[in-house]
Amino acid sequence: MEMITGLVFTRFYRGDFRDILLFIIVSVLLVIAYVDYETMMISDGLLLMILMLSVLYLLFYNQEDLYFLVLGMISVSGIMGLLNLIKRDCFGMGDIKLMAIIGLLLGFDRTINAALIATLSAGTIAVIIKCFYKSENKYLPFAPFLVLGIIINIFR
Repeated sequence: MEMITGLVFTRFYRGDFRDILLFIIVSVLLVIAYVDYETMMISDGLLLMILMLSVLYLLFYNQEDLYFLVLGMISVSGIMGLLNLIKRDCFGMGDIKLMAIIGLLLGFDRTINAALIATLSAGTIAVIIKCFYKSENKYLPFAPFLVLGIIINIFR
């Protein structure tokens, strides 16, 4: 985690307020990924922190129409919620809340892109685990994959 955070920090070499704010957002996202990997839970406190940082970012640097931000907020999280109704425990509530908050930050197209990256990478890892390892665990923490997709789209 320290190495990944260090690599992310090198991206923010200018040090202006926007870069510092994005670095803090990405750092909290990395903490969320690590905690979910270890515990299969995402703390509401960390989600609240991401929400506050996202709102602060939007106040200063929003370049998208509010319609696309709201659409981003409900698109992926809404689909995840519907899938949870169809197949119980398909996604954790923390994952759904995370994507709602991130949808507000990234907007529609980048949120969809982040979810696609997360789904493809998680699916690939799940197939590898299923084929090569005899794991008793039937759940795979999804937030690390979501965070991967989110960070890629923050830098995009």
